[in-house]
Amino acid sequence: KSRNRADLPRFRYCFYLDFLANQLDVNTQNALAHLREQGEFVRLLGSYPQKSRLVGPVAKSVEQLKHKVMDPKDISLRTLPSDSESVEPLKIGIVGFDTMGQFLARELSKKHHV
Repeated sequence: KSRNRADLPRFRYCFYLDFLANQLDVNTQNALAHLREQGEFVRLLGSYPQKSRLVGPVAKSVEQLKHKVMDPKDISLRTLPSDSESVEPLKIGIVGFDTMGQFLARELSKKHHV
């Protein structure tokens, strides 16, 4: 059976998450399950449990940086090799045009079609 175009959803929810909680926590798992019921796509970008601590080589590197004295003149921004390549502008749509949406549209429209 073919579906009429009017029967298709006009848009689909897509969630990218970055939050302060342990992703293995029961409450977090419950919230993620409910969110997955609402949207077709849920991507967890980062999970940062409160009162957590760094371990292993990352902890050692951070500890070394705490004691390192740096001259501000030695700190510079670096660019990626791809920054100099010409890239065709993307076509980007923004849903939920609140303050954050307006900010994203303003910034993204500098290099892309919004």
